[in-house]
Amino acid sequence: VSLIIDDSISKKTGKHIEEAQYHKDHGSKGYVFGHQIVTTLIVCMGLLLPLFPKLYSKKTQSKIELAKQNIEYASSKIRISQVIIDSWYMCNEIIKLCLKKGLTLIGNIKSNRVIQFERGNWIKLGKYYKSISRNKKAFQTVVIDDATYKIHSIIVRLKKVGFVKIVISRQWLENKKKWSRPFYIMCTDISKSDVYIL
Repeated sequence: VSLIIDDSISKKTGKHIEEAQYHKDHGSKGYVFGHQIVTTLIVCMGLLLPLFPKLYSKKTQSKIELAKQNIEYASSKIRISQVIIDSWYMCNEIIKLCLKKGLTLIGNIKSNRVIQFERGNWIKLGKYYKSISRNKKAFQTVVIDDATYKIHSIIVRLKKVGFVKIVISRQWLENKKKWSRPFYIMCTDISKSDVYIL
């Protein structure tokens, strides 16, 4: 059973609608007026169940707090094995909560996160990627659900978290005939396969 947490914006036009606010819209790279809703989904054997939609307001709790509440509540009622999130929610608070509850956490992390190999120096993830990006042998090609990816995985120490597995992935964009920008996917269970994480 997986718990997926994400938010979406419901556009509004009426300026007097309660709790309608301007929210950053990463899809359009601007701001949208409306409601932002943090939703938690349960995924089990192909069944997708939307649960716990919570209206985010800048006047009350943060989206991180709402996500933490949903993880706490869902894990107390359902036997969850993993939590899946995007980079917005990938913060130390949520990582530590999942580790404390014995839940595997999978999600995107940003390229500015700092990693360490064994007892070496700390380095930004994006800088590490640049150091290997021209080495074709550092990447393997995999096909998942008719999509082609170049992937590279590493087990590293993440600052204030501990050892994690990171899969660096680029997808082949058939319509543009080029590889996407790199995505960095982190998993707290280092035994999971690269394909499983992706």
